[in-house]
Amino acid sequence: MPDDMLQFSRLYAYPAPPSDPPDDGLVILDSGAFGLSQRGSQIGERHMRQLAEYYAPYAGRSGYYCIAPDVFLDPHQTMRNWQWWQAHVGLPVVPVIQFTKLKYLDLYAAAKQARFYADSQPEFVAISNPGLRCAESGGIETACQIARLAGAKWLHCLGAGWNPADIIAWRKRRCFDSIDTIAYYTDAQDGWFWRSDGSRERSKLPWRKIAVHNARVAVEIAQ
Repeated sequence: MPDDMLQFSRLYAYPAPPSDPPDDGLVILDSGAFGLSQRGSQIGERHMRQLAEYYAPYAGRSGYYCIAPDVFLDPHQTMRNWQWWQAHVGLPVVPVIQFTKLKYLDLYAAAKQARFYADSQPEFVAISNPGLRCAESGGIETACQIARLAGAKWLHCLGAGWNPADIIAWRKRRCFDSIDTIAYYTDAQDGWFWRSDGSRERSKLPWRKIAVHNARVAVEIAQ
């Protein structure tokens, strides 16, 4: 990762090695669940043991938040993984509220998971985006309220911010404390240069320079 990026809060997906968070910022270490789902797989016991080794140097350190071994679009397996982790590993991890299918906010499932995780009194909770842009996510405020009633003081949305306009929309919604996005560099690889008004324009700059610029814009418009 370029040094210019280290001034921002960041998410690293397993097994990418992280750098320390910036002052007053955070680093999220992700389980890799979404990437596995894209390959038709999911987190099992072997992956959890490997994940424990990856998380061990960082779990519980100030500014680091390790995502629980979740399974994309499978709340039940995500909760079973949580139980296995608590019994066999015990490192502190962030619980994840999953929904049951793409582009559908199952609030019953969200409430069930919030009750399940409430006993551990989590202050940091993640909600996994089931493939929705902000404009499509009617009802997400209710899911966030459910999580906060269960004790969450910080809510992170996994997989939001698909373009600069979407980041602005999430900021205006104010239901999450933080979101993460890979669009700043996937757009950069396609030659898209972001503007702070949410628009994009074509650029012939090297994609890595565009990515750093887009990351700066993402931070600016998310605040």
